[in-house]
Amino acid sequence: MMRKMLEFGKHSKRYAVCPSCNKLYKESEILSTSEFKCNHVEFPIHPRRNLRKPCGTEVTDRVPTTSGFIIKPKMVYPLPSLKAQIIAIYRRPGFESLLEKWTNRDKEAGLYTNIYDGEI
Repeated sequence: MMRKMLEFGKHSKRYAVCPSCNKLYKESEILSTSEFKCNHVEFPIHPRRNLRKPCGTEVTDRVPTTSGFIIKPKMVYPLPSLKAQIIAIYRRPGFESLLEKWTNRDKEAGLYTNIYDGEI
């Protein structure tokens, strides 16, 4: 139901996420190996060597099925297409009137709210 409401469809992208450092990986890179550990280094040029190590957290899970195991990411970050996001925004009731709301507002004395109210 949430996918339908947020309009995640075939045009959206999915990324695998490292559970500890939140690094994003393409699912195609992750699922091609049997197990994948995060290789993100947060401080690559840090003077202390122990802070230059990769994260090393397991990004994938082996899920048992009737025909063996399948590899799935532990966390997934879905990213809908920009076109789908813009369409969803315009479908909200009253959105187009909100775009023009700033032109029809009352000006309070001495209060500048943006560059259109006066010389800045």
